[in-house]
Amino acid sequence: MHGSGHFSVSINNTDLAEKLYIEGERTVTIIPKREGPIEVRVEDVEIPESIVSISELLISDIARIEIESPGTLIESGSNMEINVTAIDSNGKEFDDDQYKLMNFNIEIEITQLREKGLTTDIDPQNNRRFIASGKEPGNY
Repeated sequence: MHGSGHFSVSINNTDLAEKLYIEGERTVTIIPKREGPIEVRVEDVEIPESIVSISELLISDIARIEIESPGTLIESGSNMEINVTAIDSNGKEFDDDQYKLMNFNIEIEITQLREKGLTTDIDPQNNRRFIASGKEPGNY
């Protein structure tokens, strides 16, 4: 490892994001403000002619959520897996490390006089996977 770890860190558009960088640390945190592409540049200021590292990032809200299940009918007393997929503003699915920062919830609308005809539980190991359980016949 060369140099003493004094880096110059910059982003090209402070309207889209701000950087959190503590001198001497090896981590840069980008705090998004709104959607759009940004460029992060890191350079070791103590090494003459050091190569500048550049990373291009897209700050995106979730533009679309897809819900997938093997069917639309759940029998009373049975379960069905429901999977959630988040799509960014470029039409691409988010990465697994980004999903870890997301929280999903399924809201069930009961259309008949039932208390808990259909329930969903999130998989504690996978925040994108829900198990729907049919408790009572009805439309939900």
